[in-house]
Amino acid sequence: KQNVIYDDLENWMQADLYAYRILLLGYQEYIDICDNKVIVASQISEKIIIRRLFSNGLIQGKNNVIRLGKILKIKEQCLLNICGNNAYIHMSDNITINSLEIQISTKGRVVIQEDTMIGKGVEILQTDQHMIFDKDTGLRINQSEDVHIGKHVWLGRECVILGGANIADNSIVGARS
Repeated sequence: KQNVIYDDLENWMQADLYAYRILLLGYQEYIDICDNKVIVASQISEKIIIRRLFSNGLIQGKNNVIRLGKILKIKEQCLLNICGNNAYIHMSDNITINSLEIQISTKGRVVIQEDTMIGKGVEILQTDQHMIFDKDTGLRINQSEDVHIGKHVWLGRECVILGGANIADNSIVGARS
């Protein structure tokens, strides 16, 4: 079996999806009724939680993709929140997480490259979660921007990484930055 459809997991879900449950059913890819996909590697932590934000699908929106690499080591939890359409989260292989929350919106991308260490209480906020409009033109002036975290990066305790961040390979971001 390659793909699991929404109905197969409905009995397993209460409010949120624990990504490892996809593997327990013998699948590596989950697709909900809104064509949102969760693709997991063969080894996945039981502490990755994908927030269920909408009653008729796992993720609020359509055509979103969450791709989770192998050997994600998670001490506390990893919360993935998507609100919008065509968003993409990719967490590569060999990532160590104490606790992390990712929030992402329409057409946003968050990419975390391999061998990254993430401290306790880290947040990645690809979106401002509110829109600001120019009063003369009516156009949104605070567009959401993608987040890219390179290879071999260490994000210290309680870092807040905002949209538009591009953290280079082999970088250290200090605690509470």
